[in-house]
Amino acid sequence: MATRTRVRVDTLIQVKGVNEFRRFSRFLARSDADVRRAERTFQIAAARTVAAMSQDEARQIGSVAAKSAADVRTGTPGTVVYGGQGYSMGAEFGSYRYKQFKIWRGNQEDAGYFLWPSIRRFRDKRFIDMWSKQVWKVIRNDFIY
Repeated sequence: MATRTRVRVDTLIQVKGVNEFRRFSRFLARSDADVRRAERTFQIAAARTVAAMSQDEARQIGSVAAKSAADVRTGTPGTVVYGGQGYSMGAEFGSYRYKQFKIWRGNQEDAGYFLWPSIRRFRDKRFIDMWSKQVWKVIRNDFIY
């Protein structure tokens, strides 16, 4: 009767960037479908997180921004859709001309009042945490028996 022995191998694997990880995971994964499933799961979770963050931020700002919080929603996996009402873009980016909006923030890296700041916060902090959780979920499901 054959017995199965678990052997723990401690190996440091450094992966720099999402594209490099995708190439590495295709090498390890049982199939490309597993990798695509993990990517899709991450994209859906990321879009939902950004949408929820920006809706909360818009409600905290109040006024026209709070009204346009409902205009932030998720679309196809991995996308956040914004807009719909005539005042949505003014609530997000501001205006010099129309006084019901905050002052225009410009079109540079610091633009926006709730959606783009939420995207930047997610990109800078939560992206890495969320991405690594999804990566380890795939590794645990596919490689640890």
